[in-house]
Amino acid sequence: MKTFIRHTTFLLAALTLLASCKKGSDPQPELTNCAGCTFLFTESADLASDYLFISGNYRLFWAELKKGPVTQKVFIKAPMAGNSFTLNKTDIAAGKVQVLDICPSCSMFGLQPVDGSVKGTNTTPGTAADKARWFIEAKIIREPLNSGTNYRDTVNIRQYFTANFATN
Repeated sequence: MKTFIRHTTFLLAALTLLASCKKGSDPQPELTNCAGCTFLFTESADLASDYLFISGNYRLFWAELKKGPVTQKVFIKAPMAGNSFTLNKTDIAAGKVQVLDICPSCSMFGLQPVDGSVKGTNTTPGTAADKARWFIEAKIIREPLNSGTNYRDTVNIRQYFTANFATN
C-alpha cells in the first residue's frame, strides 16, 4: 500500500509539473490565420499615390487580407539594407505604412495609419533574395481622415512573407 501511495504521489507531481510547463511554453500569439490571403514582398520598389508599384529604394511588403466582404491591402515600406527592421509611430505617420480598404458594396469612411509598430526579420539570411522569407509582426492603429471622432481601428499582422520575384 505504501508503494502504491508513493507511486501515485510521484505520478501526480510529475503530471502537475508537466502541465505547468506546457502553459508557458509558447508565449507567442498565433500567426495571422486568413484563408485566401497573400503575404508577399519585392525589392527596390516604392508605392505611387494610386497604390501602384514603381521603382524605388524600399523592400516593399504587402498583405491582402480577406475579411468578409472587405479586402484590406497593407503596404509596408522597409529599408533595403539589413536582415531586420523596425518602423515606429513616426515612420507610420510619415507614410511608410499604407492600408487600403476595398469593399464595392460598403459605405465606408477613410482611415489613415497614425500609430503602431512594424518589426521584420529575415528568417533565411544568406539565401538568395528571391528565396528569402521574412517574418513580419505589425500593429497598425488607424483613425478617420478629417474627423473629430474618437474611433480607432487596429490592423494586426503576424505572418511570413515570401518573394514575389525571381532573380535566376
